[in-house]
Amino acid sequence: MIDLSYYIKHAVDVHPVLQRDVKHQRKFNDELLTVFDEDSMFAQEEAIKIHLHPPTAVSGPVIPPEHSHDFFEIIYVYSGQFFQEINGISIVQNKGQSALLNLGAKHKVWVEHSDDIVFNILIRKSMVEQVFLQLISKNNLISSFFLNSLYGMNSKKNLLLFDQMEELDEIFCGIIREYYDRDFLYEENIIGRLVQLFSIWARIYYKRNDQEKNEITEIENDSVIKMLDYIQSHYNTVTLDDLANYLGYSRRHVSRLLKMHTNRNLSEIVNDLKIKNACIYLNNTGLPVDKISEIIGFKESSYFYKIFKKQMGCSISKYRQTLKTGNLQEKAQ
Repeated sequence: MIDLSYYIKHAVDVHPVLQRDVKHQRKFNDELLTVFDEDSMFAQEEAIKIHLHPPTAVSGPVIPPEHSHDFFEIIYVYSGQFFQEINGISIVQNKGQSALLNLGAKHKVWVEHSDDIVFNILIRKSMVEQVFLQLISKNNLISSFFLNSLYGMNSKKNLLLFDQMEELDEIFCGIIREYYDRDFLYEENIIGRLVQLFSIWARIYYKRNDQEKNEITEIENDSVIKMLDYIQSHYNTVTLDDLANYLGYSRRHVSRLLKMHTNRNLSEIVNDLKIKNACIYLNNTGLPVDKISEIIGFKESSYFYKIFKKQMGCSISKYRQTLKTGNLQEKAQ
């Protein structure tokens, strides 16, 4: 195992106790569930965050209440063990094991000894949508896991668990070093290593056994996955006719499939993607609003203004003004 002693100490110095600013609670089956949202967990411009799981108290482990979150989480056990309970099922991760947690999965997590060293890698939804899904193959279990989670489809899995491999240890340790060293282009290096991680995970699942191969084959042939992939790549121009021609289905069948599996229609999905991409342009360029509206596919700027305010809760001018003051928590991410 690669020695991370320096980085573990540095991680403790940076955040000795994880500050989880809980923004709200939601009711599930008449019980309140703590929900950690992106705005409370990430800095404004931050898309990937790494922290140490809080160590056990001197008096022994404290099992926190059940919670969920609206971002993706990777759990890597550097040493010792990590415990969690998902939907009443207990799961133990041992040294070197890693896991990818689904959006909204309800779980309890804890460690039992002071030498249990566990790193949590948190990833915004927008980073998965706008970067990782464009860089990794769409025909594998990992990309399908992301798409199922992002679009509210009925995913069979709350968590994907992977055994220790030297190759995976090297990737995780490289990600951790990049994050805390903060050298030039460290974010790009982290993204590259995560893409490599997802590719190896997909290969592991493909080779694991025939049952997993059959599941992947089923997902590959799923028309909804193909539709969502197409919408991601053509969000600024896509129409029902485009999707129908792409899949060889009628407009009515395409519309029914989308509504059945995502509980949203095409315009709702497309407008969500347009506003998220609009925020990227507003954050990173000085382009006029009319030009941004044209780029992301709105035929009329007035409609862009209307949809933006509806989704973001403020006008475009207010959004840009607040960005300049550095006080805006990006709702688009």
